[in-house]
Amino acid sequence: DGNMFVAGTSCKDFSMLKSCHRKDIEDKGTSGETFLAAVEYLEQEQPAVAIFENVDNAPWVKMQEYIEGRLNLSERNSIKNITEIKKNQADADNQLKFSIDDSGCYVVEEVPRQVGVRAGCVVQGFVRGDDDPSNVQALKASIKKSGKVVTLGQIAKDHAIELEEDILVMEKKARYCTHLIRLDTKHYGLPQTRNRQYLFVWRS
Repeated sequence: DGNMFVAGTSCKDFSMLKSCHRKDIEDKGTSGETFLAAVEYLEQEQPAVAIFENVDNAPWVKMQEYIEGRLNLSERNSIKNITEIKKNQADADNQLKFSIDDSGCYVVEEVPRQVGVRAGCVVQGFVRGDDDPSNVQALKASIKKSGKVVTLGQIAKDHAIELEEDILVMEKKARYCTHLIRLDTKHYGLPQTRNRQYLFVWRS
């Protein structure tokens, strides 16, 4: 037990040394599995502070989305260091899909590769792009639509969400903020250059 969690999750699948066979978070490689396990630990144990370390070219923006439970919708089609998709193939407006449960909540059903959220997550609401990040507006459908599957684009249209400005917020047991810093290890006592990034995480 403690208030700090340090996670140097596996980097081999994210490394540029595997540029021909790099794996993404969800590809069931060691890098993705250890990262998702670390995110699960944050959710369950809720430490006050955490530090994640990995290679420079890991899909950091997507990793931040998983940890924060927030999707900056203006970045919904950014490929985020994912080699298997091209920018013109990314279409979260139609590929990110949600079912509507009996209480009208939107539940994530299908997730395109560039989006950092797990199937089964429940949408809490959204934040206007120029609003206080803590001012989450509730987001629910009519219970008459229970059982239907809708796309992100349809939700945005129904609830007047601005896809180039607003933030979609998922329900989380603990809410975290993140800040990413890039470091070169030669500046800290090692004889060779090894570029790493460190993600500082704190409970908000």
